[in-house]
Amino acid sequence: DKEYAESQSSDNNSGGSRSAPDWDFLPGQYEFTATIIAQVLEDGVAISESGDILAAFDADGNVRGVSVEQGGLGPFDGQILHEILVFSNADGDEISFQYYDASEDEVLAVDESYTYVINDLLGGLLSPYTLNAGAPDLSCGECSDNDAGVAPFTCASAVASFGCDFMWGGAP
Repeated sequence: DKEYAESQSSDNNSGGSRSAPDWDFLPGQYEFTATIIAQVLEDGVAISESGDILAAFDADGNVRGVSVEQGGLGPFDGQILHEILVFSNADGDEISFQYYDASEDEVLAVDESYTYVINDLLGGLLSPYTLNAGAPDLSCGECSDNDAGVAPFTCASAVASFGCDFMWGGAP
């Protein structure tokens, strides 16, 4: 079972998990906000559970916002959505997202990015903005080997299991 601990600080967004990422930031550094209410999917299936976190980052890797959980309405009733205020000082910043899946204790890359617009509103509790999370980002090049060469894995699952260099215990 996953261990949880009460936060020692009100600024912490780890959801009580000892191993959740510490995506803290200072919103007072920024003048403007945009609001995104998102549903996070993996392989077309909603994956949000209590304790999961969605975070926004600028091109330099600085945290620009961290989500709070919201309950969906209408067709999304009973689902956890993520409301995130994204902070900036100007239009045009390229924003990327990462998703912490507390049940798996891993950070997933999100496929979509966002070009910041001051006072923008994307999604709502009745019609959330869709973000697609995937496998952990290993920053590997395209896997173009013959899948038969890495059986019983596919090329993609071999990279996910062994890394970009296919090293297992220090040996290829």
